[in-house]
Amino acid sequence: MTLAAAYVIASLPAKRWLLAQAKDFDSVFLRRVGLVVPLVLCEAAALIGLALRLVIGSSHYYVFLLLGLAGMALTFPRKGE
Repeated sequence: MTLAAAYVIASLPAKRWLLAQAKDFDSVFLRRVGLVVPLVLCEAAALIGLALRLVIGSSHYYVFLLLGLAGMALTFPRKGE
């Protein structure tokens, strides 16, 4: 659970930092990376829950899925970013 929460929490400053780097260097590639990497980190949190469900049959997998979904909602690109 700690690892999944760390991924979601790390995705927020990672997005800000990568988008700031993209703006400083005027790089389209860094901008794309700055939009995709945080979503991948949140997806990793959800996949941890899915793996726990499949491997040990944990009944609390939905918490990981909700954590990943909440992280994706927070890091989803908004208009003007």
